[in-house]
Amino acid sequence: MFTGNRETFAHGGEYLEFLDTEMELGSTYSELNFRRCLFQNVGFKKAQFLGGLIAQSKFSECYLPHAKFDRVDLTGTSFVNCVLREADLTNCYLDYVTFSGCELDYRKVLSCNCLRWEDTTRWRLIRSLRMNATTVGDIEGYNWLLLKELEATRKHELSKFTDTKNPHNKQKYGRREQWGGLGRWFIHQIQHHAWGYGLRPLTLFRNGLLILTAVATLDFLSRSRFYVSSENIRRAIGFWESMYVSVVTFTTLGYGDISPFGPMARITHSVEAMFGAIFLGLFAATAFRRIGR
Repeated sequence: MFTGNRETFAHGGEYLEFLDTEMELGSTYSELNFRRCLFQNVGFKKAQFLGGLIAQSKFSECYLPHAKFDRVDLTGTSFVNCVLREADLTNCYLDYVTFSGCELDYRKVLSCNCLRWEDTTRWRLIRSLRMNATTVGDIEGYNWLLLKELEATRKHELSKFTDTKNPHNKQKYGRREQWGGLGRWFIHQIQHHAWGYGLRPLTLFRNGLLILTAVATLDFLSRSRFYVSSENIRRAIGFWESMYVSVVTFTTLGYGDISPFGPMARITHSVEAMFGAIFLGLFAATAFRRIGR
């Protein structure tokens, strides 16, 4: 590589190194043309990059707060240990761009409105941002990006089956892989809606409450018969008694003071007990995940 400086920066080039340089505050650079260049410990505070190309290059330990990249092609460029706080990348090409150990606004990066990507490229960028959140210890950002990555995965798996007119999909995925993509999308949908992949405990509790209420309401409206041991009779039970039986069954306590007698009630509560066991397992996994953070 050849070493560049502030004077040569505006001309662009290939295989250039810019080391330990401080550019003028708020400088504007138009229609740059850099390929396979290294920018190490370079200060670009409030710089504006307007149009042009900075491709397959590397920014290492650079200072870029409040920098603005407007219509810049950053394809294949990596940012390592850079300060990108309040940097604006929303109007750039970010195909195959990677981040590691950087301070940046993930939402602003993903709101980019000038992208030439498919689902796989979006998924790759989100994964890079998630790994960046890991390196800087941003747990909240990591969880948010993980959900975004899983959302991109769902879209990609479904596109294998639905977007058959896409020549790329048609050439890459056979019939077996298309149906496999549909199956994986379905499994993802279940995990997403059932417990939010363990990242949304409120979703899990909401679904548990819905099951409890649905079974109790079904028992009450169907007038199913239950054996009430304290009265030694078999009868239909009221709503709050139905809710009590539903909670006891769902939590697998099984006190037996009120137990289903008819075939419909037995089937319903057997299924509810299985869902309750699954719920407790998912609850334990969610709690372990949150404690392990």
